[in-house]
Amino acid sequence: MPNFLHYTYTIFLLALGMAFIGVLLFPLIRSFSAAFKGAAEQVRLKKGDESLKRVDQLLDEGDLKAALVILRQSLILETVSTREGIKAAREHNQQILTRFIEIGEEHSVHLQNLAEVEQLFVQHHELQILLMKANESFTRLQAKREQEKKTLPDWTKSDFQRRIREVQQELKVNRSRLEQVIKEIVAALETRQTSDVTYH
Repeated sequence: MPNFLHYTYTIFLLALGMAFIGVLLFPLIRSFSAAFKGAAEQVRLKKGDESLKRVDQLLDEGDLKAALVILRQSLILETVSTREGIKAAREHNQQILTRFIEIGEEHSVHLQNLAEVEQLFVQHHELQILLMKANESFTRLQAKREQEKKTLPDWTKSDFQRRIREVQQELKVNRSRLEQVIKEIVAALETRQTSDVTYH
């Protein structure tokens, strides 16, 4: 019997110690995860800037077809987690729209979808902000409850998760429509280029 009590007590202490370590490590793991995600987003934004430089180079060389391919591929429509990243992504996408406008004017192509693209970019930006705020609010509330050694009520967690899913779904619809409209713009410009080549 004494041995059994000794083993039970030892297991209890080990479990308690592991739980304590988990509480201490969880914030660190969460911070590391956020930092890693932020670094990945910065790499994506940097690649986007490099893509635009390559587009300008190709346009100067007269290679419109290659430039249009890169323009379409360089859209940043992925979810971004920081205010700075969201702002940078919006500015990047706006520069892409500007390139399309300039190409259209140079080749006398009336791009009918420009107003819709502009509106979709605005909506995309607003949805990104909403998603970021929802995630931040949930993280703050969760951390506060952990500090108070309390669990987050299921209804609160469900409410946050439902709202986050709704915004993510709206972003998905927005992305899908943006990709379709940009595809139509690229097709219109490519058709005009083909006509120019055939004419000459």
